[in-house]
Amino acid sequence: MLQTRIATAADVTAYYGHPSHETLKAYVAILGGECVGLVGIARAGANTRFFSDFKPELRPYIGGPSVMRAVLRALKWVQESKVPVITIATPDEPNAEVIIRKLGFVHYAPSEHGEVYVWPR
Repeated sequence: MLQTRIATAADVTAYYGHPSHETLKAYVAILGGECVGLVGIARAGANTRFFSDFKPELRPYIGGPSVMRAVLRALKWVQESKVPVITIATPDEPNAEVIIRKLGFVHYAPSEHGEVYVWPR
């Protein structure tokens, strides 16, 4: 059964195999006792970005109610942010741009990592 909750530092380390180099506030998806996905905001220096990262095991649940609740809860942090928030639509995820636009982000510019979107203020 898939569960989501606010991620701890231990969850982030378990997911990536090492502590994050960024300051994260995220929700974690847990399937069979394993961390299989994260969604939230990451801060590094003056930059804040909305992100998601998941393992293949989570793909069948993407778009399902548990994952969507976690995404929308994480989006509240974006809406409440006092600083600009960006997100990047990576080219290896075919639906990324559609999902990002549906969440309310606006296209800003291309980058070497993918299309950059910004949360409207």
